[in-house]
Amino acid sequence: MTRLQLPTPLAALALTLALPALAQAHFVWTVAEAEGHTEVHFSEGPYDLTGARLRGLLESIELRRGETPLELRATARGRVGRSSEPGPVQSSYTYGLFRMRGERTFFLLRYYAKGCRTLAEAAEPCGLRTEILTRREGEELVASVRFQGEPVPGAEVVVYPPSRLAPQTLEADAAGEVRIPLPREGLLGIRSHASEPRAGTHEGEDYVAVKHYTTLTLSLDPKGSIPAAADPTAWRALQRAAIARASLPGAARVVSATLTSSQGGQERRGSFRYAIGEGLVEFSLPGASEAEQTWARQSVVSMITHRLRGKPFREGEGKRAVTFSKHQDPRGLSVEVGASTRYVLGEGRFLALRRGGEGPAFSMQVLASELHEQRARATRYVVTQRAGARIERVDSYEDVYPEGQHLPRERRQVTQDAQGERARVLRLYPVDIEPLD
Repeated sequence: MTRLQLPTPLAALALTLALPALAQAHFVWTVAEAEGHTEVHFSEGPYDLTGARLRGLLESIELRRGETPLELRATARGRVGRSSEPGPVQSSYTYGLFRMRGERTFFLLRYYAKGCRTLAEAAEPCGLRTEILTRREGEELVASVRFQGEPVPGAEVVVYPPSRLAPQTLEADAAGEVRIPLPREGLLGIRSHASEPRAGTHEGEDYVAVKHYTTLTLSLDPKGSIPAAADPTAWRALQRAAIARASLPGAARVVSATLTSSQGGQERRGSFRYAIGEGLVEFSLPGASEAEQTWARQSVVSMITHRLRGKPFREGEGKRAVTFSKHQDPRGLSVEVGASTRYVLGEGRFLALRRGGEGPAFSMQVLASELHEQRARATRYVVTQRAGARIERVDSYEDVYPEGQHLPRERRQVTQDAQGERARVLRLYPVDIEPLD
């Protein structure tokens, strides 16, 4: 990609924008919630928690609101505090000297971070040497990278949308700006950097340049979204997994397809039509028994309803107390919703779910998943139904997707219960998704 030429007034700064970013690098991220919760992490992205080997470094990172330092306490996942005062929380931290692999010279590495609770806070500069500002224009956010108050043309800007599992890298225009769609909920993260070829000495060692990395987080949920009984960090982790799940296009109105159902050695062909907001308005599977029809109909409805974009997380499961579970899981982050639901999360995805207590219980374990439009969808998973300690039924699923398609082309299900084992296959072709008028 062609880099933009620096204008003459900024040429004196000689901000070297073409220097490679640090691979697998960590950055300082600060988060401010409308309810008063604040936190600071040293991690790759705004949703990642600080790893055990890096937590000691957080002790030397100060978080402040304006000129007032905030009191923080250490947790197993970072450092957290509370502050209800107006304005963003911010941090400036000098990491020290660093050099790229294979190079002999050092550069000085400095971090800046800002956490905002509102669009208004994100639009105002707070005096960081390198800073990201955002403003709303229609249904877009305009992010502007500044160094010492001046725009940084051609800056690399990395955006972490809350509903996507991979960051997006953009190049700023001549005004140091990029445009991104305005998410409807979640925690938005943005980072950038400027490199200043200013030589100096740090703790007795010489360096040839200073790299200034800066991050911004912006909470897009209104005040009152996070229940008082919830752990805000756990709530955000579950929210991200919920909104970064693959779904049908938001403009979808009707889904229809021809289907083939294979059960008990018999293959039946039919069709369906599903209207969003109404349900299954047409379903036909000639020659199939009532049990065969019931399974095929339930499978179609399950495929679609689990891929609909529901109401905002804060109006659904997010209304309940989401906390970190005392039952740790080696597969990932374990969080609880109330007393009877536990999730295991990893890299922004659902890995496992359990609902129920000592009586009837339901659990799901994801064995494999893939990304579709940078959102997660399970391709192999197992659902287990229990009655106390007794397993009553196990269903193993495999969903096969053609490239670019929102619904599976084929679902294979193997059921094991008191009746024995049986395999069933449902195929959809072609799938037609009608948009809103």
